[in-house]
Amino acid sequence: MDRATKTSSINVGFVMFVATVVVIIALFWVGSGNGIFQEQAQYHFMCPSTSRLKDGSRVYLSGVPVGKVEEIDFVDDLSINSVKVTVSVAEKVSRRIREDSSVSLQSDGLLGDVSVHISMGTSESLGLPVDNQIRYLQSSPLEGFVGAEFTGTAGDVLRELVVVLKAIESGEGTVGKLLREPELYDNLNAFLKSLATLSVKLDQVATDLGTFSDSVAQEKGVLGKLLFSKEYERDLGRAIASTAEIASRLEGVLNASDDKSSVVTRLFFDERLGERLDNVLVKLEAGSDSLSLVLGMLERGEGSVGQLLHDPSIAASIKDLFLGIQEVGYMRNIIQNAELQGREAKAGEDRASAMARLEASRARMLARLNAPRGEDVKEKDDEDPVKEESAPAKGTDAGPEGAVPE
Repeated sequence: MDRATKTSSINVGFVMFVATVVVIIALFWVGSGNGIFQEQAQYHFMCPSTSRLKDGSRVYLSGVPVGKVEEIDFVDDLSINSVKVTVSVAEKVSRRIREDSSVSLQSDGLLGDVSVHISMGTSESLGLPVDNQIRYLQSSPLEGFVGAEFTGTAGDVLRELVVVLKAIESGEGTVGKLLREPELYDNLNAFLKSLATLSVKLDQVATDLGTFSDSVAQEKGVLGKLLFSKEYERDLGRAIASTAEIASRLEGVLNASDDKSSVVTRLFFDERLGERLDNVLVKLEAGSDSLSLVLGMLERGEGSVGQLLHDPSIAASIKDLFLGIQEVGYMRNIIQNAELQGREAKAGEDRASAMARLEASRARMLARLNAPRGEDVKEKDDEDPVKEESAPAKGTDAGPEGAVPE
């Protein structure tokens, strides 16, 4: 091979090598989200750990590849325990990164590569200038399963669940006490048994109600006949009509009655009669109270009658007194003579009263006979207040009864 041919082959190979390198670089550049001739804007964020994150890792804006990781380095301030990560994105999308945007690290695929994900901010927020820090948001392992929008809620739920489990473990709350205290379990078990018994009783009540409703539907008993019997319906209608008629008649009598002195009218309309009835009721209540007081005193043995009822010695003394009177004949004769004299005096008074009434009646008869014709003799009952009485009973003027022999 001559020298010219060899030089031409070397040139062709070099050109092919350069073209291949350029193509590979272009592919990597395009794959990272950066255009070959696009201008880049850089931002940074502080991350507590950059495990599996490396230079050149992809940067996504709301899931769209827009750049790559430029540099991962520490800061000079030792008080900061975070790593500074610098990313570059296409300048045309930088205006979508706002002050309320956030950045997080997420795994890509099954190989474990980590990429940077930036969320777009809202239009109400101001745009974030270039070379400024984006707020870092710690990502959760659940975010890959349920999505970023549910990550915060799921984390809160897990934290609350951990608190509840700790409280149950320490015996706090109803579930904790139920697990820790046997007495509460026994009470709950007894309550469940009572509930089962109650359910059985409720079933029995429901059965009884069903039987009762069937009996009523079959016109058994007073209620069934009252609800379904035509005869009861007819009799009840007649009773209601009779009651309405009686009430109507009573109302008509009260309205048509001009005699305000009748008992019914006064009973309904006389206020004084109502007051008098009220006073009578008050007096009856007072008399009832007095009677209760007297009966209480008798029950407690107060007073002469109370002592007579409760003290056996007084009753025995009275009994002995009557026995002694019966045994003494002289006292018996004195008492019998006194009774005879009283009866004779009463008979004499009755005879005198009868004679006086007879004389008065005779005088009135003579006055009527002697009065001239056409002229009525008016007798005034107020001037002759003596009223006729019945004749003395048979045996009133009888002789004294014989003395009882000793």
